[in-house]
Amino acid sequence: MVGTGLRCSLVIFLNFHLEAADKTQALLDTQRRHVEELQSHLDKQRQDTEIALDSERQTVALLVNEKSHLTAELEKCQDFESSMFRPHLVTGINTH
Repeated sequence: MVGTGLRCSLVIFLNFHLEAADKTQALLDTQRRHVEELQSHLDKQRQDTEIALDSERQTVALLVNEKSHLTAELEKCQDFESSMFRPHLVTGINTH
């Protein structure tokens, strides 16, 4: 009888721990899925950030190029205006 009681106790003990192990495994699986979802979200955010940075770099490059072009055009206009008024200043001709 003692052997049967001990055997029942062991079965109960093992069943309890097996159930606990099953619950722990289920929680672990849930956490793994959550980590995978977070990793996927992080990868998507990194990809979106890289795309946005590339777009910003292209925009900055275009703006720098446009500024250079406009600066060159402005210098041409200033040179033209300067050359138009310079002869009048040198000769003292009054255009009014």
